[in-house]
Amino acid sequence: MRKLVATYEQTLQAPAAGIMSGTVHLGAVVSAVRPLIQATLALKRRHPLLELHVSAAKSMELVARVAGGELDAAIAVREPGPHHPDLGWTALYGEPMVLVAPRKAEEAPLRTLLQRHPFIRFDHTQHTGQLVERALRKLRAAPQEFLELNAIESIVELVRSGLGVTVLPQLRESRWSADARLRVLEIPNTEERRIALVQRRDGANAPVVGALVQALTLAGHEG
Repeated sequence: MRKLVATYEQTLQAPAAGIMSGTVHLGAVVSAVRPLIQATLALKRRHPLLELHVSAAKSMELVARVAGGELDAAIAVREPGPHHPDLGWTALYGEPMVLVAPRKAEEAPLRTLLQRHPFIRFDHTQHTGQLVERALRKLRAAPQEFLELNAIESIVELVRSGLGVTVLPQLRESRWSADARLRVLEIPNTEERRIALVQRRDGANAPVVGALVQALTLAGHEG
């Protein structure tokens, strides 16, 4: 019945061949809001009858909202393990784990930097925080715990101010490596944070979401 209703709604939303219309609700983790908005604007230019709404939230909340039908699709962190059977995932990109230190910090091995400077940790209860913990184990480092936050850019700003070092996934849209006040060091042989687009398998706006994935992929290649 869901598939029949979805097909009927798609028919109503397509006034002419190749033209998409209707209202689509999308979400993204904060670090992916900018590329999502860029993709939606590109899609809107080609299909002016589309109404696209974008909101930001934590990954777990976004997945729950997609599963509940509140959102048509969302860019979220793809966590390992079983997922809601009604959800489909499309891989977008991976974000490698890096150590971020102030530029003025001495040049030293990763483990040494972690042990000599205050460590600003990402929220250990989140999947990203668990990736950080696994990276620290790889390095066999026991950092000086200083502060714990759940906002990546806020942590980087503290590092930029010289208050400590951190381990984070390097956001795809970040310009940390070009920042004169930061030093970014990749941590080898660590698990990337996987970013993916999640949607309901029986979603009525599947054509729009498919076009959105194409726009996101194109934007990634251009970047």
